[in-house]
Amino acid sequence: MREFDFFSFENITFTSFTLLDEKKLLEILDWRNCETVRKEMFNSSLISNKEHMAFVEKLKNDINNFYWLVALNGDLDLGVFYLNNINFINCSAELGIYTVPDGKIKGSGSVIMINALMIYSLMNINKIYLQVFSDNKKAVKFYLKHGFQVLNEFRGERDVLEMFLAV
Repeated sequence: MREFDFFSFENITFTSFTLLDEKKLLEILDWRNCETVRKEMFNSSLISNKEHMAFVEKLKNDINNFYWLVALNGDLDLGVFYLNNINFINCSAELGIYTVPDGKIKGSGSVIMINALMIYSLMNINKIYLQVFSDNKKAVKFYLKHGFQVLNEFRGERDVLEMFLAV
């Protein structure tokens, strides 16, 4: 097990994809491939089971990218939280998050983000970056509510906002 593969904060757990069984990983893949999630991803292609399992296998030896399943009370899945391109020298990372499509817990994204603050501290990360499609108004509003600021806007087929949070 890698350092940072598992976190537990009161009733919220963050479990690395690398520790999950195949059944749970395929459930997560179903969420990721759900149209409402996929359309907001930069790679909006459907991901095959084989591709997903190869991705998780690659994560086992990767200290700069972490993907966690976030759950309430250990069994009620809230969503996925991930940090990519972690730079332990510059104390920075790129954030990604998505909640369980049609999830039962209203506000699960906020629960994940609030608990993620403890992960940043434990990993000594104090600069968080993310990119979001500017027409994804719900996500933009969510990130602004959680303290992110817009750094840049990139024009393209779909405009993209680069956002930043200092913690």
